[in-house]
Amino acid sequence: MAPRIAVIGLTPGPEFARFLRALKERYPEAAVTAVVGTPELKAAAEAAADDSLLWSSTSARALLGELRRRRFALLALPYNREYRYTLTFWKALALTVASRARGLLFCGNARLPEPAVPLEVLARPRARATSLLAAVASLLVEPPAYLAREMAIAVLSSSLLLVALGVAVADGLDVVTEAVTGRSRSGSQR
Repeated sequence: MAPRIAVIGLTPGPEFARFLRALKERYPEAAVTAVVGTPELKAAAEAAADDSLLWSSTSARALLGELRRRRFALLALPYNREYRYTLTFWKALALTVASRARGLLFCGNARLPEPAVPLEVLARPRARATSLLAAVASLLVEPPAYLAREMAIAVLSSSLLLVALGVAVADGLDVVTEAVTGRSRSGSQR
């Protein structure tokens, strides 16, 4: 029996189809099932996957039961950076962990990791644990780093805002001075 791979779709259609094709190239002996949330992603996956499940048409419990029943050798979660800050990503992550797939593969930027690792190796318990720990570590480190970067940008841009405010106040004072004295900065009268 051919090994089964499930892929949860969290990327735009063309990117998801590209990921599925790359996965099929890497593991040609495996049957690939796309787990998607929209009909658009399902349409994008039909050309590259052997099968698809539309998760929006079933309850979370039924979907989890179906994933467990199929006993996937690998469950892949390709995602883009911006998805990590959405509730959908965290639901997909929980579904991935709870699926009881023998191997887990978290693919940031919707790219397969290099070098290629045999499917049998990814399905080992130690590889599953390592993959999960690496994903959790990156998810715990990157959001605070992102927030720190955004705060630095806000602080730096606020200092520029103070400069702009100072220029506006100085120009306003010039206008008031001209109105009161009747003289412009150049010293000539109106």
